Amino acid sequence: MTIYRLVKVASTVAILGLAPQIQAHEGEDHGAVATTTSATPAMDHSAMAGTTSTDGTTVGSDPLLLENITKNVKSGAISGGVGINYVGKFIYDNKMTKFDMAKGLFGTDLTVINQPNGFPGFAGDKHASEAITIPPLRSMSWNNTQSNPDDPTTTDLAKGFGSGVHSQWYLVDLSKLSSGKYYVSIKLERYDDGQAVEVIPATATTAEQTLPSDDDLVPAITVFDGYQNRGISGTWFPNQFQTTTTPFWAEMLKPESVLLGANSAKAGFDTAFGASANDRAQVSGVIKLDSAGKVAKTNRYLTIAIGGDDRTTKHDVNYQLTVKVHSCVGAPCGSN
Repeated sequence: MTIYRLVKVASTVAILGLAPQIQAHEGEDHGAVATTTSATPAMDHSAMAGTTSTDGTTVGSDPLLLENITKNVKSGAISGGVGINYVGKFIYDNKMTKFDMAKGLFGTDLTVINQPNGFPGFAGDKHASEAITIPPLRSMSWNNTQSNPDDPTTTDLAKGFGSGVHSQWYLVDLSKLSSGKYYVSIKLERYDDGQAVEVIPATATTAEQTLPSDDDLVPAITVFDGYQNRGISGTWFPNQFQTTTTPFWAEMLKPESVLLGANSAKAGFDTAFGASANDRAQVSGVIKLDSAGKVAKTNRYLTIAIGGDDRTTKHDVNYQLTVKVHSCVGAPCGSN
């Protein structure tokens, strides 16, 4: 379980940062999985007395600590993670989606970069230790044959599925928006960290090791309608909505049928693999939100799964994820 951390961007958007939790999956090659998170593991409050923490201390022996935890839980200062381990949540409101060319309003772009402070541009953290660290992706995490739920031993790259271990999940929350049509763009790109050569420094017993570049992501993305908040029971996802005999464990997610891939021209997913410039994957289009008086449709929440589609070597890769939403009132949104 992870701890939610609420951070502010431009004072009008909240990105709810959830530190990624690495999950084991039998048979998958985890390689050098990055676990560089600064969030503190959540505790099991149902049976705390006498519990031994990872540093060897006994939690139950500190009444003041128990009192503070109980107080924070009641006040909402600590909130346990639920459902998919979303790395972050983009929350849009009506002000952020206004489109007015005369006033220079074109909707709000929100960007996440994998780095020690993965949500740039906010000052919500009181201490450096509170900054959310976003680890890199894995280069083959969107198309991993070992993630195939029907045949995990296949070597056919056409049968690779998304790896829930090495990909990352984000949530786009549109529930605060008025009814109507909105242009939505979700774009995954390479990110150059400015370091030309990646190395593992030499130690007293090992020589320096040169690593593959981490600036060569072949980005790929899948978008679902819905918000999976009922928990996780699998470590794979359908990257292109393949036919499978194993039902998708995320039963609250449905294939997105409107947002089209820039390279694939298919609804709900895109990959830069095979594209002339294999450095960007993007899905975009116009969605319609029903009135708030009706039962909220699943497209008021969009779940994003991002990963790499390299199909050659497994290594860590940097990324930049950008979400844009603007109202179609007074905007050139097409005929959708």
